[in-house]
Amino acid sequence: MDACMYSSRALGRDDPMDPLGRFRKIWTKPQDSGRTTKRRHLTMDDMVQCLERRDVPATIGPLPNVSIPANTGMPITINGGTNPQSYTVTSSNPLIAPSIVQGQFLTFDITHNSSGANDPQITNQKMTYQLFDQLTPITTARIKELVNDGFYTNKIFHRIANGFPDLNGYILQGGSVNGDGTGEVNKPGFPFQDEFVQSLIFDTKYQLAMANAGPDTNSSQFFVTTGQPQFLNYKHTIFGQLVQGSSLVDQLTTVALNGTTPKSNVTINSATLSDSNLNAVLLLNANNALTGQSATITVTATDLVDGSTTTQTFLVNMIDSPVVNRPFLKPVELQSSYKTDTTASFFLEVSNVQTGSVYSYVVASGIQTNPVTGQQEFIPVTNATVNINQATGEVQITPQAGFTGALNLLVGVRDGVDRSGTGNLNNPSNYDRQNITLNFSNDAPTPPLASPLSIDRTPYQEYQDIQLVGTQGNPDATSLTYTIRTQPTKGTLSNFDPATGTVRYTANAGYIGNDSFTYTVTDNFGLTSTPATVTINAIGQNTRAVRLQNDILVVTPPPGRANNVIELLSIGNGMIRVVVNGIADEQQPFESNIRRIVLFGSKNNDTFAIDPSITVPATINGGMGGTNTLKGGGGRNILQGWYGKHNTLQGGSQKDILTGRAGKVRFLKSEGNDIMFAGNSGSPKAGPRGTFYRWVGNRLVPVRQVK
Repeated sequence: MDACMYSSRALGRDDPMDPLGRFRKIWTKPQDSGRTTKRRHLTMDDMVQCLERRDVPATIGPLPNVSIPANTGMPITINGGTNPQSYTVTSSNPLIAPSIVQGQFLTFDITHNSSGANDPQITNQKMTYQLFDQLTPITTARIKELVNDGFYTNKIFHRIANGFPDLNGYILQGGSVNGDGTGEVNKPGFPFQDEFVQSLIFDTKYQLAMANAGPDTNSSQFFVTTGQPQFLNYKHTIFGQLVQGSSLVDQLTTVALNGTTPKSNVTINSATLSDSNLNAVLLLNANNALTGQSATITVTATDLVDGSTTTQTFLVNMIDSPVVNRPFLKPVELQSSYKTDTTASFFLEVSNVQTGSVYSYVVASGIQTNPVTGQQEFIPVTNATVNINQATGEVQITPQAGFTGALNLLVGVRDGVDRSGTGNLNNPSNYDRQNITLNFSNDAPTPPLASPLSIDRTPYQEYQDIQLVGTQGNPDATSLTYTIRTQPTKGTLSNFDPATGTVRYTANAGYIGNDSFTYTVTDNFGLTSTPATVTINAIGQNTRAVRLQNDILVVTPPPGRANNVIELLSIGNGMIRVVVNGIADEQQPFESNIRRIVLFGSKNNDTFAIDPSITVPATINGGMGGTNTLKGGGGRNILQGWYGKHNTLQGGSQKDILTGRAGKVRFLKSEGNDIMFAGNSGSPKAGPRGTFYRWVGNRLVPVRQVK
């Protein structure tokens, strides 16, 4: 039974000498005495406790508006009330997605004995961080292991330094084995890898992050921030956010220093873990949000004691990043083992892709110092053949014949920014790196197989549904999961089902050429196939406008249309595609198999255009009527516009010949030094009469008359 019970008696008049009098009369507290229950009036202490428990509604501290660099995120501390609370959070913009962080709380109890004037005395004060257990599980597991072992007891903060990023921004670094920033934890699992999260950067105060000596060298040292040192983004794992003790953190930046070392030790008396705290952390995930976008975030707190609720809102604005964030690799997915004398295939994938950036991948056996330049450099792999697709990040490793055992490699990615200060983009410090191990064995299970596919698509199809095909290699495997590895470049994929391998391909608007993408399959034992390519072939139909006569390609518009558009396109591999009124023809000759192109118009309005990259000589005639437009390609062209209402002629890059009826023809300037003639047909014996023209600058100038 609750110790505080409401009486049904009406409120009496307030006693000016006892302002709690009316509450003293109506609140009673059960008191057992034998078989009966007596009730006594509350004491002042009783009433204060009841007031604390019953009269404090759900509470949320102030939540100011924030600005976040595009394509990142931000953790925000929610200051709660005196009772435990639960939180829900919503956003007006799905690209700026909020969530309540889940994880234990880490509390450091700190003491610093003053060394004299202007050096504060700090005794048993606490700062508490919520750990990002779900976002950085490896890091928090290792830190918790050290906490539970008592490792941090009597360790110190050996470094307090500003310049992160300015004079008012500090880091407080501690937790080293030897108390001076040196020493390694001698336990399995140490040192351990970085865990970068795209939405976790140094864009807010009071973050908890791992100190390191380079990629994947995390041990026991950590640091806390008071500023926003974004030049450290994706260089140090952020694994916690302060929820209590900001005044202590700020006070620690004022201790007396010798350089960056406290004159008197800043000692960690204890480090403890707990499962709950009155405060919480909200994480804004804006990985796909661009500069200029915004959202209204609504936070609702529910008091778990009295059920009361309260709500606050704040505005999020996406801004340009003050730094060019370095790329970092997702964890490389490898099989447990690969069969001897086979090629191992895997992908290097960038997590925080930046629009416009070009990424370079590397696979090496290690890093060494060049004895001549003194710079670090990658050590080439000598016991295996390495192939890297720099466009897709696919890596293929083929060890020497008969090799078995572990193949230890270093993989990395960089963008085009030199952060090493050496002027050498390929300096290893410009790369985010991971150490990986590929195990080769005669007894390795057989991975599944992803089958290459060739899909035909006609230009008028709005989309193409595709069934990917995977085959189990391990007889004990019971299921396959499909993964799209690289996207098509001329279309999009949608409706993808990883369980069944069905996907829909839709070409970009107006595109009628070939396209491709790759996929893999993974069985329920974690074995993954090598990537397979799906090729989408654009096939045509018989437009009745195209024919091959020996080695001449002839195109005439089909009858019965008032307007015709004929396009000759180069679609790669030396192949020509003829598009007649938006329909690709089934004839797709190779340039090398034809010596001339002949395009002849109809009695209606015709437009002819040849791709500039097609270098086959061409003759284009506007036909017997209509208003026509003729444009030559990259070979020598003869363009004729003698009939019809009007003809517009434009050559290509060669010295072309353009002729037409005077007053009915218009010449457009081209890249070539064209010969142009406008006149009348004349008699069969005399020939045409008219004027030859040349382009002089942007002026069409007559150069000779024929009478």
